[in-house]
Amino acid sequence: MVKIQAILLFLLAAAVRAEAAPLRLWYDFAPPPASFYAGQEVKFTLTLFDAIGLSNIGVVPTDWKNGDLYMENPETGKRIERGGQVYDATVFRFGLVVKSAGRTDYSPLCLMAKGSVLSARDLPDYVHVGRAGTVAVCTPPLSFDVLPVPPHAPPLFPAAGVELFEGVSPRSDTVKAGVPLKRSLILTARGTLDAFLPDLPTGAPDGAKSYDGRTERTLSTAGKELIAAVRKTVVVVPERAGRLELPAIDVLWLNTATGRIEKSTVPPRVLTVVSDVPDVVPPSAVSPPEARSVDFFNPKTAAGGAGILCAALLFASGLKRRNRREKLRKAVLDALKKQDFDGASRAIVDWAKNRCPKRKIVDLGGVRAVYAKSAADFAADIDELQAYLYATGRFGKHVPSAQTALAEKLARSFGQACAATVKTRAEPKKHLPDLYPD
Repeated sequence: MVKIQAILLFLLAAAVRAEAAPLRLWYDFAPPPASFYAGQEVKFTLTLFDAIGLSNIGVVPTDWKNGDLYMENPETGKRIERGGQVYDATVFRFGLVVKSAGRTDYSPLCLMAKGSVLSARDLPDYVHVGRAGTVAVCTPPLSFDVLPVPPHAPPLFPAAGVELFEGVSPRSDTVKAGVPLKRSLILTARGTLDAFLPDLPTGAPDGAKSYDGRTERTLSTAGKELIAAVRKTVVVVPERAGRLELPAIDVLWLNTATGRIEKSTVPPRVLTVVSDVPDVVPPSAVSPPEARSVDFFNPKTAAGGAGILCAALLFASGLKRRNRREKLRKAVLDALKKQDFDGASRAIVDWAKNRCPKRKIVDLGGVRAVYAKSAADFAADIDELQAYLYATGRFGKHVPSAQTALAEKLARSFGQACAATVKTRAEPKKHLPDLYPD
């Protein structure tokens, strides 16, 4: 009888310990809000806490109709302790845009991973163990009330923030009659899709002919929120001399953070139209100082004159090289100050060719290869410059803050590259013997 009681007590204690044992895998889910506007980006987060040692963690593709789902790069490397158990935490952040109003229901969002030792005994109900060491972690089904954007004339679009700005080329307040100028209007909006942005009005100024150009749309998904942009270009041809006013441009939008209607404006721009743009008056010519000459045929002055001549030639040659390099360096900084990244890329290549004439440099990739070790920050910023110039979408061209940040970073790292020591000759290639010798 005593033995039976002891066995029962042991089994009961083991059951209590098993019940109190910490879970080996669990998640924390911060769902999207229950209601939001059609076209509005909403955020939600899923954090996975793993004490199993999972690998190949990924998101199972969804089939959410009428919704676009975006995911940031997972955040890894965090460790937490809970109930005496240490977990690796992986944070998944998502953005969702539902594109039409109405009641919307979506199936659960699931993560799939692999684990070496898996047992459902100490796992929660929302973790499903499959074959070949796979495990799925799924959220509950998602349901929302998607609200329509309030009717308005002109129609509104949802956004968390809006920037509206213009660029006029040529960059002068004085233009010539009959010579076309280009006005570009750019609208950027945070937290929505580019399809929801309106066609920008351009307005027709008095005293000029206007021709609408292309409308371009783009969407950036690389940051922590969506940023949509639309650009509209109009060509204006002044017809007569006098005053030309490019009209103000207003855009109305719905602030999804406050629920209020807001207005972004580009103010009017006044230009002076002349029949002929006067030339810049050149500065007055300055007479050069009188030069002292040396008679090289005079024995008393020939030796000294020859020495002076050699020194002067060497000094002039070195000075010329230094002046050329300084001119190229200044060209890079001037282009970055103007945020002229096309010009900056050409100036950087010219500067690098001058500094390392025996290295094969034909483009920014060649510059990066030369400075990859001696100026790593500069090489990294070269990568960012190339992405800005050539990557699909090239969205940074529409965002003033992105342009400013890139220009400042490049200017700093370029200064470090100027002071860095680099190999002016390429390392010799190691030639292997022919596979099929004669």
